Amino acid sequence: MVKTLMMATIPNDTENVSNEPQLEQGTYEIIRNRLNQHGQELEKRLLQLNEERKSVFGSIETA
Repeated sequence: MVKTLMMATIPNDTENVSNEPQLEQGTYEIIRNRLNQHGQELEKRLLQLNEERKSVFGSIETA
């Protein structure tokens, strides 16, 4: 009787496991896209800040 109970729960567990990678993949894509967007915004703000720094303090051109 114990064996049938354990076997009855196995299909449910494997169904959940097969659905998890798809969910994790979607979550990964969302997080990756958000990080890319934040990275682009940060780079834009950094370049803007650097230009403001140059206008206030000046800059020396390097080779």
